[in-house]
Amino acid sequence: AQRQNLHSLFLSGGGVESVNPCLILIVRRENVVGDSMEVLRKSKNVDYKKPLKVNDASSAVFHFIVLQVIFVGEEAVDAGGVRKEFFLLIMKELLDPKYGMFRYYEESRLIWFAHK
Repeated sequence: AQRQNLHSLFLSGGGVESVNPCLILIVRRENVVGDSMEVLRKSKNVDYKKPLKVNDASSAVFHFIVLQVIFVGEEAVDAGGVRKEFFLLIMKELLDPKYGMFRYYEESRLIWFAHK
């Protein structure tokens, strides 16, 4: 009886919220760092262990892959290009001196954490 009740509970969705298997980042190109940080700030700790989903916001089709990103207002099927572009954009922004997180060291030609 207890097994049947548990089975019925899961089938009916009673008290169990729908869980997305991926963490979805919906970002604007012009604010890729801010939008990404906002999504991560609002996420639950358990969400950080999920694979990412990145896709364009206007697409009705989502492909579940290890990483999926959504650029607001753009149509794109992520075959790896959107994902690659997301990381290129976010790294370019994070390495920008305006954030003060990293510094380019001329003598070694390396980028490393800025000393504060």
